[in-house]
Amino acid sequence: MQLESENQKIKIVSPAILSPLSRRSDKAGLYIHFPYCVSKCGYCDFYSEGVGKNGAIAQNDLFNMYKKELAQRIEDEPSILDLEFRSIFIGGGTPSMMDLEEFESFLEYLRTTLKFRSVTEISLEANPEDINTPFLHQIHDLGVNRINVGIQSFNETFLKAIDRYFEPAKYSKIMQILHDSPIERFGIDLIYGIPGQTREDFIKDIEHSLEYPLKHLSCYSLTQEKGTKYSRDISEGKKQPPNEELQVEILKDLPSILAHYGLKQYEVSNYAIPGFECRHNLGYWAMDYYLALGPGAHGYIQKGRYQNPRNMYQYLRGQYSNHYEKPDANTEIPLNIFRLFYPFNIYSYFEGNSEILEITKNLVSSWRDKKLCDFDPSSGIFQWRSQAIVNLDGYITEFASAIDKK
Repeated sequence: MQLESENQKIKIVSPAILSPLSRRSDKAGLYIHFPYCVSKCGYCDFYSEGVGKNGAIAQNDLFNMYKKELAQRIEDEPSILDLEFRSIFIGGGTPSMMDLEEFESFLEYLRTTLKFRSVTEISLEANPEDINTPFLHQIHDLGVNRINVGIQSFNETFLKAIDRYFEPAKYSKIMQILHDSPIERFGIDLIYGIPGQTREDFIKDIEHSLEYPLKHLSCYSLTQEKGTKYSRDISEGKKQPPNEELQVEILKDLPSILAHYGLKQYEVSNYAIPGFECRHNLGYWAMDYYLALGPGAHGYIQKGRYQNPRNMYQYLRGQYSNHYEKPDANTEIPLNIFRLFYPFNIYSYFEGNSEILEITKNLVSSWRDKKLCDFDPSSGIFQWRSQAIVNLDGYITEFASAIDKK
């Protein structure tokens, strides 16, 4: 396969307002899970292995196994080759720790194996400690056109509270470095609800983030995930649980706060300048297919959903999942599409089922009458209003219960 680019690099995405989303069966995203970190954050529920700052890790073996898994997925479901891949997302772990020569070779393998859109989003997650100007130019030259940096907080006290590895000197310069980067599509992550954190503390983090024009901001509430070190520390009385009262307050106020800076909410936790949304994640919530490679990775292809074991050593021995499970659309659709604060065609998700379409039309029309959403019954275009955010789980449950009783 040849990409439509003079230098065989995937083109940079130009900012543009996207049209309403709809259910698509011919488009897909590709997720690559890079499992290594300097150290495991206490709150993190994603699969990762802390290896230290200079840890010796067998990256060649890992990238070779990505190729083997991809070949197996194609053998299991040959129609993968018919999909148009619109995005690649390298998550983790800490992908900014990758060996860039291995990464470059792997990208070339992907380009000759799968069918990509000529304008493809390639996102890479990074930690501030790995970011510098030469690194950003290197990954840009490889085709990375979107980067997301896990800052979490600029306050040293709160970084320590969540067992976050950090280098203070890096945090003080990171926004300037990103602003000067050749990668125009950059964003950061922040966390709120950390024990001891106040509303004013979190607003300071936002204000510092926006001292330079920021295209994308993810704001996540701290959660107590079962099995994490943070959860165990709470159970043992070593740490305090998340500040839920603060979380509700911030969740409610963020849309108006960030709108002042031109950042619009397009998903529960994500805000962007229009046209700079993460297209890969939009594909998840719109229920596009996505191929996922790596230990602990979850995928969704025509054959069904699958999840690889959360074990690096099993993965390197070729022990990844061959179990595919067809999703229950009536359950999964509400849990995904209603996370979006972006416009979408709700009818496209229930085509051919007149009974569910009628239930959908009646229920969302009642939400519209309560000024919770905008909805056009003739076209099926739906979009939440910001005031729906506080009770969003309740509305999702209401919709799921309504179609479950059909």
